[in-house]
Amino acid sequence: HHFKSIETLLIQCTDVIYSEALDEIIVGGLVQSEDNYQVKVYDGKTFALKGSFEAHKFPILKMVLLPKELLATLSSDKTVKIWRLSGEFKLDFEPLDLCVNPSLMAALIVGKTPKIRCYDLTSGTMLAEISGSSSEGYKCCAYLQDKNVLVAGMVHSHIAEVIDCNNSSVVSTLDGGKKLNPTIGIQAIEPNHVIIGSDNAVTMWDLTTPSKPKNHLPITPPITKINSFIAIPHEDVILFTHNSTTVQFYKLSDGTFTGTMQTKLPKCCSVKNSRSHERVFIAESSEGIVGVFTRKVKASKTACQGCNIF
Repeated sequence: HHFKSIETLLIQCTDVIYSEALDEIIVGGLVQSEDNYQVKVYDGKTFALKGSFEAHKFPILKMVLLPKELLATLSSDKTVKIWRLSGEFKLDFEPLDLCVNPSLMAALIVGKTPKIRCYDLTSGTMLAEISGSSSEGYKCCAYLQDKNVLVAGMVHSHIAEVIDCNNSSVVSTLDGGKKLNPTIGIQAIEPNHVIIGSDNAVTMWDLTTPSKPKNHLPITPPITKINSFIAIPHEDVILFTHNSTTVQFYKLSDGTFTGTMQTKLPKCCSVKNSRSHERVFIAESSEGIVGVFTRKVKASKTACQGCNIF
């Protein structure tokens, strides 16, 4: 018999399982130095540690591999937790963005290549490859589930392509004008709109008919170098950060400036929104701080969204 061992440094290790699809060994047990029960995942060929995560504060009694490479951990803390064994995607190009087709549980990955790859999130296997027309590749992407189209912004360009995922073909091109700088991000607004942002403006596109896109009014804030944006459609507002202490607010519907918020963060660099928790998260680049801002209830129906959202 050929024998090799894996030093997991886990004690009270009660279970080990193996994923055939991912060729991974999964072990659960106590990390005494951290006083928690972790799951560790090892490569089935090299036995190298691929990842670990805290699963429970109390003993793991059993682990079960479920369909679609889901993992269940059963614990004496009276919980059963379900985890996804994501594996990893080996690429031959530098990835720059990823969006998800939730109906297929598939990741669409763009980067410094004309190739756009689609991977199964549960198994890690490649489902499809689309060849786009941009020789330098794609900087960012967004997926519209209702239309089953991918919108991919070209590297070093303000132009984006609309790709029909049914037949992997480019059905239209989104060009907001030569005054726009290269695209920095794309946000999908279901069911049929996308917002394409550059560092000097954003444009909204109606993709009700993907082959015949309609360009809405562009928003061009008089600020220096937008580095992130987030639209909140139900509030009719779009937020901009520009590597300063402030966040700018504009009406999404007509581009009207509505207010500025001082964050006390030296250099705001990224902004995200949580509708369910009524919060906005802003990351700061120089000190690594994340600001969490909770919305206020507006004092009156006539109060402006930008000035009174926080």
